[in-house]
Amino acid sequence: MATNYTAKSQKAYNDPKTTPEKKANRRKGLITAYLKSKAEANVPTTYESVELEEAKKEPMEVYHTGYSAALQHAEKHLNKQGYEIHPDDWDHHISHGPSKPSEGKTVQLHVPLHKDGVKSKKVAHIQVYNRGNTIPKNNELNMYVN
Repeated sequence: MATNYTAKSQKAYNDPKTTPEKKANRRKGLITAYLKSKAEANVPTTYESVELEEAKKEPMEVYHTGYSAALQHAEKHLNKQGYEIHPDDWDHHISHGPSKPSEGKTVQLHVPLHKDGVKSKKVAHIQVYNRGNTIPKNNELNMYVN
């Protein structure tokens, strides 16, 4: 809160003889005056909650039965967000990229994205972690767009 003080009030506030209690009372008075001026101007000091569409998005499924199932789910999730992966980028980064992770390892992929058929500056960062072959859904998918 920016406040314009008169030279006299600034001098009185910054005076070394002014006690911390007096300074605290001065600040309380300024806040009260600020809230009072807001009330007089009919400006709400509180805001009502509004539900956003972003909160209604479906959560991404994390655990998958296989490496390719995790990558296909990542592509579907990106398509729901309005992004596309160009077939050449899919081939270059995913099909001909690193092999599926061995047990206890993670594979990281960084795939450029397209939006409405035009290449965007956004990149999908996809990580697939192999939790071990004894677990039914052993591949863990983590993905974000940056």
